[in-house]
Amino acid sequence: MKKLVIAIFVACVFAASSYAAGPTQTKIYKTSNTVTADTAVTIFGGAGRLFKIQVSSPGVSSGMVIYDSKDSANQAKIIAGIDTTSAGEYEYDVYISSGLTYDNYGTDPASVSIIYKKDDTFDTWISSFSNVAATENLISAGSGVLHKVIIASATAGGVALNIYDAQAGTAQGDLIAQVEGSATRDLTFDVHISSGLRYEQVGTGGFTIIFKRVSP
Repeated sequence: MKKLVIAIFVACVFAASSYAAGPTQTKIYKTSNTVTADTAVTIFGGAGRLFKIQVSSPGVSSGMVIYDSKDSANQAKIIAGIDTTSAGEYEYDVYISSGLTYDNYGTDPASVSIIYKKDDTFDTWISSFSNVAATENLISAGSGVLHKVIIASATAGGVALNIYDAQAGTAQGDLIAQVEGSATRDLTFDVHISSGLRYEQVGTGGFTIIFKRVSP
């Protein structure tokens, strides 16, 4: 009897260890590559996730704009503005609600891979894009998490973005971070926000602020 129980146990362990997760259990993404001057190219409509942008071959006087939209007419739906004159990789991992659309432009456009997933069921972040100097904006009121700031379009030296844990004002005591935007890069924070996520853009450049609302 003991031998039978052991045999059954071993068989169950082997069966469990040999299980292969299907596409719905794994984070498998799709990619769309462009090397041409494109305007309002929609990769998909509806909900999904923008995971990553890879600039593999830089362009000349080139850039890319990404929209959470099925067209590029709505400037309020910009997720990211990327300077593609140098190679780089930018991880966004943000939720798309309406569709994923891009403009790829330049005298000699870059080769860019857009990595994404449609109808994503995994937990994702939210993004807010800013590229206008002297802008002050409340992104999210209440409790949340500031995950990351992506600088994908650099500006001149000096502090270009101030980030506050506040619903109003720019008091020094509410300051979380000062972001210097002279070089493209990702800055990961993963810090809790108690009152609200607010930013003040001082200089030019393109900044994507990635965050999440959470219950207190």
